[in-house]
Amino acid sequence: MPLSIPQFNTGDKINASDVKDRLQRLESFLNGKITSSDLQSTLAWVDSDLIVRPEFYASPAPRMQGTTADVHHRRVSNNLVDSVIFFEELSNDYIPIPGLSASFHVADSAQLSVLCSFMTFEIGASDVASSVTGETNKVARLRLFVDGTGIRSTQRIVFANNDGRKYSRKQHSICYHHTAALSAGNHSVSVRMKVIGDGGSSRTFKKIHVAARNLVTNIQYR
Repeated sequence: MPLSIPQFNTGDKINASDVKDRLQRLESFLNGKITSSDLQSTLAWVDSDLIVRPEFYASPAPRMQGTTADVHHRRVSNNLVDSVIFFEELSNDYIPIPGLSASFHVADSAQLSVLCSFMTFEIGASDVASSVTGETNKVARLRLFVDGTGIRSTQRIVFANNDGRKYSRKQHSICYHHTAALSAGNHSVSVRMKVIGDGGSSRTFKKIHVAARNLVTNIQYR
């Protein structure tokens, strides 16, 4: 039978149960209550060539490729042995973080949305004075990059720990929608870290860990 959802009218008092009821009706209709009569049309617009099943791929590039969207995803556990470790001597540039990077091919013009989360903490800063708080000394900056261009609004900071006794642990999240459409071709998305050196003879920090890394890249075709 056709889907029937009561509309909200101006001045109506709306409760959570009202919204939930409408969502349940829609979910039930899409997941099993559509009948052949709901799709009848003089134009016979629903044909087998319009029904394309999604394709799912695993390692080394986990993704789902559908008719109107592609989803590329990465996931690394929160185990300490799976952490990525950065040192001060590594580089003065922004370096892509494994598990928070994805390269992909876009079949046509598309909109890009990115969701990611990860944990950072620094350990080994035993020469930082005990009077220094955990969020005084900056040890690294992180940004989301799209096709090699850093997005300044996505910047996140990693701070040094306090006298080697307390970790300045942060769970970071980035939710970003790219304003410009991606053109057909190859593209890349990555969260990158730039280590901030102390510029002196003594080390203000030693090891920066990036753990619990999750990345979801949604490619929505127009």
